[in-house]
Amino acid sequence: MTIQELGSIGEFTSAVVVVISLLYLAAQVRHATSVARAQSKRELLYTYSFFTAFHSPDVRDVYRRGIADFASLSNDDKLFFHAVLHPFANQVNAVFETHREGLINEDVYAAWRGALLSHLATTGGGEWWDDAKLLFSTEFVAEFDRLREQHTGPPLTEAIPYFGPESNSAV
Repeated sequence: MTIQELGSIGEFTSAVVVVISLLYLAAQVRHATSVARAQSKRELLYTYSFFTAFHSPDVRDVYRRGIADFASLSNDDKLFFHAVLHPFANQVNAVFETHREGLINEDVYAAWRGALLSHLATTGGGEWWDDAKLLFSTEFVAEFDRLREQHTGPPLTEAIPYFGPESNSAV
């Protein structure tokens, strides 16, 4: 076997090793992306505490009045309502950003987007958003302002009636 033949075998072997290395690297990147997606979803679910606030009758009362007519609340109740709704909207903002980065699929984002839109479709939720949107990123605000204009679904209080005013009638 000549030196040229040995050189050719060496080049071929090197090429095979490079291809195998690239395939291994691609598999590792795919795995790392999968892990990042799973961690993003898990973190979003663990940090979501919007509904845990509803254990208190005071929270439920201010929330229901605020969803119906935010403008009519006292400043203290507006602040209280904001303290309940802002963390939820902020969570949706995190989902929005994570979706834009490709770490959450469209179905997950659509569910969170729909939940916030149903709040913003209420009279009080829309009033709150108009006041509070300056606290969010410009991209998020632009997206949700555009979505609000296009939104044709029912407001939260029609979609899920027990989010609406408490009925005082006896059964």
